[in-house]
Amino acid sequence: MVNKLHDVLDRVGRPDLRRQGHRPYLVPVGGSLVRGDMDKPLGAVSYVAAFAELLDQMRAGGAEPDYVVHSTGSGGTQAGLIVGARALTDGCRVVGISVSDPRGPFAADVLEIARATDEALGFGLDVRPEDVVVFDEYLGDGYGLVDKGVAETIRLVFQTEGIVLDPVYTAKAMVGLIDLVNTGFFKKTDRIVFLHSGGTPAIFPNREKIASCLTEKS
Repeated sequence: MVNKLHDVLDRVGRPDLRRQGHRPYLVPVGGSLVRGDMDKPLGAVSYVAAFAELLDQMRAGGAEPDYVVHSTGSGGTQAGLIVGARALTDGCRVVGISVSDPRGPFAADVLEIARATDEALGFGLDVRPEDVVVFDEYLGDGYGLVDKGVAETIRLVFQTEGIVLDPVYTAKAMVGLIDLVNTGFFKKTDRIVFLHSGGTPAIFPNREKIASCLTEKS
């Protein structure tokens, strides 16, 4: 998707704009792949800082994270969290629940971004393919499409925790987290952090579909 966007804009939009005297700045999806006009993975770098903040908060409470689970869509968030975990902990694992793409090609994007992030920050971590953990089993009907499982998870987490998930990103990640817990991916002693990455406005254009899924008979 990122490569296709870059090719189309480079072929159609940017030359015309430059002839008109403008200076277009092409930002890849997620603001992290070093493509287009970006020479550093700035989006991913910000999530290294986010991981450091998360870690400070946990350590202030006397705990260390074993896993950070989150929704992953363009790769920047996951790549930044991976670099943060590798740089600042002795073994915290970052688990991405894909909301849009199959594991294989997507994991390759995450690895590319993570390595570029490591290079930009000068950590020298030697990020490896095994550092990238992606589950694509929870894509459901596809990117941005609401199904019954997503709707029920939004209701469950809101009713039990008072936390609002969105149907495109965080609800799918929570569907994955709940299933991974139930199927024994984690040990009972693992300390698992669910990173809520936003997306709440997506509830509103999907409200009728969410309500429909919650009222339909099984």
